[in-house]
Amino acid sequence: LNPTLLSASSAEEDPDSPKGGRPFTIDEITTAYRILSDPSLRAEYDRSLRLDRARALDREKTGTAFFHTGLEVVDLEDFECDEGDAGADGEVQWYRGCRCGDERGFLVRETELEREAEQGEIVVGCRGCSLWVKVLFAVQDEDCDGDCDCSGHGQEGSDEVGLKT
Repeated sequence: LNPTLLSASSAEEDPDSPKGGRPFTIDEITTAYRILSDPSLRAEYDRSLRLDRARALDREKTGTAFFHTGLEVVDLEDFECDEGDAGADGEVQWYRGCRCGDERGFLVRETELEREAEQGEIVVGCRGCSLWVKVLFAVQDEDCDGDCDCSGHGQEGSDEVGLKT
């Protein structure tokens, strides 16, 4: 089929076309790739997604909602911890299988959790498909084993922070 012969209405109905029927430009694709492949830019992008979702929740609460993402929310405790084979840099990793079949589809590194420690959540994409999950986690002091009355803040004199799994 010759694309110049397509009518404007059929171009808008194409599920592979972006909204509005306008194709993405090379610059838009290049920018998206640059952002998604750089860990720090990706983290900033993920933060903006969280803000957008929070605004959508506000609209939903006020009755002006029009869209719901269906993002699955899981706890870090639902992930397997891989301390022994922690990657080339020796970093601890957590992983969880995805319904696409990738047994380590959702992968979270300790540095990513440390960067998002204040938020207590991180949005992670599957390495094998387009699914995303929101991972909730808490930070506790390294000296805390969870059996004391410190509420995760460690015993006296402890300043080191670790991730609670």
